[in-house]
Amino acid sequence: QQPINQLTDLLRYEIAQAGFTEVLTLGLCSLAENYTNLRRKDDGLSVSLSNPATKEFQVCRTSLLPGILKTMRQNRALPVAKGVKLFEISDVVLRDEKNPIGAKNRRRIGALYTGPSAGFAVIHGLVDRILELVEVDPSPGYNACDPSRCILKGSRKQYEVVHGEDPTYLPGQCADIVVTTLPAPDSDEEPVSQIVGTFGILHPEVLKAFSLEYPCSMLEMDIECFL
Repeated sequence: QQPINQLTDLLRYEIAQAGFTEVLTLGLCSLAENYTNLRRKDDGLSVSLSNPATKEFQVCRTSLLPGILKTMRQNRALPVAKGVKLFEISDVVLRDEKNPIGAKNRRRIGALYTGPSAGFAVIHGLVDRILELVEVDPSPGYNACDPSRCILKGSRKQYEVVHGEDPTYLPGQCADIVVTTLPAPDSDEEPVSQIVGTFGILHPEVLKAFSLEYPCSMLEMDIECFL
């Protein structure tokens, strides 16, 4: 079994244990669903089909969010009084000029919570749980906010949650997940940081675009960087 698939299976089990229901969505979507409905500009990373069967299958998805949101839209009749929690671990396709075929797959986690309230804390808790499972410690500054967050493992990778600016989410209600790789103790290298994911409360325009009535919080995070 490939390491990425082994990690995927382990995370699927643990996220399901946290009360989330797994969904499996299509890898193709419309250009509008991939960008406009999420209030994002076309970044040129999507792979377009030369002769799509319908306008709903114009591009390979660059985000898991549209598929999860469409799943929620088709299941609007579900009772939401106690909250609805969905997740997906699957690939997105991104243009990559360095790749011989011109594109690459990246394995990501997407998750949604919807209910009477947006449930930002539920998604935030899921973020902390996932990073604990992949043995990435919270940074000292982030951990000081809640020392009981997890058991530290002495990892060379550390994470923190910082203010984000993704237009898909409400201003001030969006956070980026930043993972920093620390150098070895005897190395002169500098720490390397990267944004591996974003979560927050969805903007009302996104909810309207996907015909959703209740507030939602969502997460999307790359997991290949943890291998």
